[in-house]
Amino acid sequence: MQGDSELIADLAIILGLVLLNGVFAGTEIAVLALRRTRIHELAELDKARGAALRALRENPERFLATVQIGITIASGAAAALAGKDLSAPLARQIGKLGWLAPWADDIAFVGVVAGVGFLSLVLGELVPKSLALRAAEAYALRMARPLVWLCRAIGPVAWVLTRASNLVLRPLGDSTTFLESKLSGDEIRQLLDEAVRQGTVDAHSGPIALRAMDFGVLTAGAVMVPRNRMVALDLAADPDTVVRTLLDAHHERVPIFDGAPDHLVGYVLTFEVLRARVEGRPTDLKRLMRRPIFVPWTMKAGDVLREMQARAVQMAIVVDEHGGVDGLITAEDLMAELVGPIGSELQAPRPGIVLDATGGVVVDGATPIRDVNRDLDLGLPITDDVTTLGGLVSLVYGGIPAPGVQIFYDEGAVVFEVTASGARTVDAVRVEPRAGGALGKGGAPAVADEARGAAGSGEP
Repeated sequence: MQGDSELIADLAIILGLVLLNGVFAGTEIAVLALRRTRIHELAELDKARGAALRALRENPERFLATVQIGITIASGAAAALAGKDLSAPLARQIGKLGWLAPWADDIAFVGVVAGVGFLSLVLGELVPKSLALRAAEAYALRMARPLVWLCRAIGPVAWVLTRASNLVLRPLGDSTTFLESKLSGDEIRQLLDEAVRQGTVDAHSGPIALRAMDFGVLTAGAVMVPRNRMVALDLAADPDTVVRTLLDAHHERVPIFDGAPDHLVGYVLTFEVLRARVEGRPTDLKRLMRRPIFVPWTMKAGDVLREMQARAVQMAIVVDEHGGVDGLITAEDLMAELVGPIGSELQAPRPGIVLDATGGVVVDGATPIRDVNRDLDLGLPITDDVTTLGGLVSLVYGGIPAPGVQIFYDEGAVVFEVTASGARTVDAVRVEPRAGGALGKGGAPAVADEARGAAGSGEP
């Protein structure tokens, strides 16, 4: 009876060591599964346990070394105890079978090792890790303070292990820095989409956050109003022409050129000119004119915005590498990139992306490719030279295609059909994404032979 009691006690101790192994394994997964931002939030909600959890993540080397020491001791002790106290009784039982007696010790040893290994994998690794992932926050908070105490107790041992690991890794140019992996832009977008769907992020705030991410890579050339769409005044224009132009343009600010449109010298505020006219004062553009800032077309949109803020100016003239005027940017243009177009009560909205009578998608040729990609979930390429859909179609075709021309882009992933074009621009394009294409994978564009033949050379 005494032998049976000892055997039961040994089994209980072994099971306890295996479960302790599971506690350490689960704690490791739970703490590492939480991102630093969430840990800071938990620290605000639960001061004591949250602070302990933050301390663990701020010292990942010591934390992971402590966990590994606990796992090693627990699993090693379970295996040693099982081999010492369980192998002999099991061998005696196997020896009673007679024909297995010569191999009883070996069979018992293998059986004990296999049994402890099975328990360690199931109860000491897989099950606790799965449970820890399901309830990572609760698990991590519950175990944070005991782990902090344990880290302090065996700190010298963890320090020795970490330094030994770094010594081995030094020839490989690495070290035991368990840093949180960085999120890619696509991962952040997926997290935002998921947060919007779950309601944790406001449905209107999500798109603004996504636009803010794209804003960081935009250049002045991508955001500007191109020169051919600019409304500008000659410095020598007569007062009636000035007033009529300002009234027709519906812009708060209008650039001023001296002699030639490429020689921009400033801009005027519409309300200041009109107020001078109403008050009977001369509408002297030179006196009312303000100095703009000039920025290269390669300058980042964010840098343009900061330059405007620093100088308290709300208009920037975009110039090319030779100093020629490419277009202009206003503060409203930059804000529209962040929150989307707002429009004006006095200006007719540009058609942008609309549905035609057949349900197809018709896109204004001046629509930025980034908006087409965002609204139609496409992957059309954007370069410094081509930023609008009309420009992309012209580039692919090799000229200005006539209305009716179909262009099969990126191995047929999307079909562009020109619905309106002028002598110098593509004005409207019908976009038809097709399944089974290779859009966004670098496929070569192709133009239908019959379309090119019908359109002639494609020159305007």
